[in-house]
Amino acid sequence: MNSFWQKIRGGERDASLALAGIVLAVYLVVLIVAGIMNIGQIGKSPIYPTSLPVDGKGEVMAVPNIASFSYSVVEEGKDVAEAQDKATKKNNAIIDYLKGKNIDAKDIKTSSYNIYPKYEYNPTTGKQTLNGYEVNISVAVKVRKTDTAGEILSQVGTWGVSYVSGLDFTVDDVDALKREARDLAIEDAKEQARVLAKKLGVHLGDIVSYYEVEDYPSYPMYDSYDYYGGGDMMAKEAVAPQIESGEQKITAKVNISFEIRD
Repeated sequence: MNSFWQKIRGGERDASLALAGIVLAVYLVVLIVAGIMNIGQIGKSPIYPTSLPVDGKGEVMAVPNIASFSYSVVEEGKDVAEAQDKATKKNNAIIDYLKGKNIDAKDIKTSSYNIYPKYEYNPTTGKQTLNGYEVNISVAVKVRKTDTAGEILSQVGTWGVSYVSGLDFTVDDVDALKREARDLAIEDAKEQARVLAKKLGVHLGDIVSYYEVEDYPSYPMYDSYDYYGGGDMMAKEAVAPQIESGEQKITAKVNISFEIRD
């Protein structure tokens, strides 16, 4: 009887060993197949594919079609009403002049309107006494006929304003020019990648990264100048400066990485 059970236990042990051998053999086969498949990947990053980075540049030239400037009217009065009245009359006269030069109302924007109390310090009492108010009106102007910008800027300066900025020449739809420059930069990068891939004897795959370098266009500008000490409300004749808008260059730069395929 004991011999019978010993034979059964011996058979079970042999079956277990056989099963373990089969599992081990399958595992070794899987390792061998995986190793063969990975031979072609030796030297390559397991996460990122081998890539070819290139830089591209695009430039667009444009003639500025807008001249911008700003001015400020500052007036004082014993009370708010008096200061407002003086500042409003002067500013309205300037705006009427601008509209008379065919500048559209949408291109004349009041950028700020502030009222400040004016105090006088008494050294004897050590106290400050309110002695009036100041009204400050700032206006931004766009001149679309750039050839008249010099004349207009010069005349505005004779109306007793407190400040007149310099001229800033810009392009109205600069975003469209930026897009055009970017398209040229992308095509430049693609062409460079094709040339390099041919020289290296490789094939280009998908784009794996794209980066655009922000490039701000440069505009011709002219210095601002100040006017202090009142002045007549009626415009006086002034010699208009001859100002050329020049040409504006808008540049776009991109960096593109292409996947390299064998």
